[in-house]
Amino acid sequence: MSFRFSWVPLILALGGCFLDHGATERYGGATERDGGATERDGGPPPIDAHVEPDVCAFEPGAAIFDVEVLADELASEPYDVDAAGRVYLGILGDSYRWDGPGVLVSLDALTGSPAGRIARIAGVAPDGSFAGQMWQDERTHAFVWSEASGLVDLSEDDDEDSSATAIAPNGTIVVNEARRASLRLASRLTQLLGLPPDANTRHAVVQALDIVQNGTSTVVGTSTADETLGVWRAFVWTGAGELRLLPNDGALRSRALAISDDGAFIVGTASSLTSDAMTPVVWRGELIARIPLLPVPELAWGAATDVNDHGVIVGGDTGPSVTGPNAYGWMMVGDRKLAIDALLADGAAWHVTRAVRVTEDLRVLAVAQREGSEVREAVMLRPRCALAE
Repeated sequence: MSFRFSWVPLILALGGCFLDHGATERYGGATERDGGATERDGGPPPIDAHVEPDVCAFEPGAAIFDVEVLADELASEPYDVDAAGRVYLGILGDSYRWDGPGVLVSLDALTGSPAGRIARIAGVAPDGSFAGQMWQDERTHAFVWSEASGLVDLSEDDDEDSSATAIAPNGTIVVNEARRASLRLASRLTQLLGLPPDANTRHAVVQALDIVQNGTSTVVGTSTADETLGVWRAFVWTGAGELRLLPNDGALRSRALAISDDGAFIVGTASSLTSDAMTPVVWRGELIARIPLLPVPELAWGAATDVNDHGVIVGGDTGPSVTGPNAYGWMMVGDRKLAIDALLADGAAWHVTRAVRVTEDLRVLAVAQREGSEVREAVMLRPRCALAE
């Protein structure tokens, strides 16, 4: 089925929410399976020119973003973007680095691995090192790669699956393995995270999903004291003993998916007292705020997937519709949530189904469909303007 897209001003205002208003400032072509062209070997340099933008309001039709195509109509998913503006993404089951228009570098080739070994990238550090999952025989193993150390297998038990889910600027990697979470270095030095309060050590499970980027090693994720009970709680861990469970208003399930670089905001998804459906939430301190779904028929669940230091949140809402697009990427600034379709300079040509990452300078990694296409492909949304105070 193909769809014809035309954006509508999907707006959701959250009364009394604690998020900050303010401008944000910080931060295609042929596939090269043999490593691709890079600046080092004479290829084009990374594309990351930054010009001081104009100022615009966060409102429908503001034309805030241009769409940067990353995989040229191939089914793909973006993972992360580094300080040079290079995007790490998965395309048709393989992992690549997008260095600029028409330049895709195979991460298998970059790391000296057999074709198809690098399964997924979890995060990229400022020095260009990255962590994720790789295939090892029939198992997935956590790994980290850097120019200095090469590819390092972080798995401690070859009979268990493991995955790296985040990497900090100091090289600390978040790893989940055998029902437990830990912090590891390329030297394989390991620090186990604690267990949730009142944990049954036999049935407890901890899944760590993100780490702050300010050097404090604060980690967020989800855990259960006893998986047989079906209760999962979002947590934050700061290196002192047990995990601290985040407030959940009495709901049975919650997941913290991301934490801002400064540690002030945590976002994710949670059920409620009245429904098992998981919907977007944001935590700040001991407060939880629920982010209602976009006012679109048949949307049923959603998640906030990332947040920057200014409290700008991105995510996706979805549902079981078979009559049209059943997923919408969104952005929330202050107390206002908008479908990203309404913020595109060429919104009629694209439908954003999910937003994955947001940087401090408002670049957004997302999954989108072209008008008339069923293919969901990785894109980077480049801001044309800064948000008004």
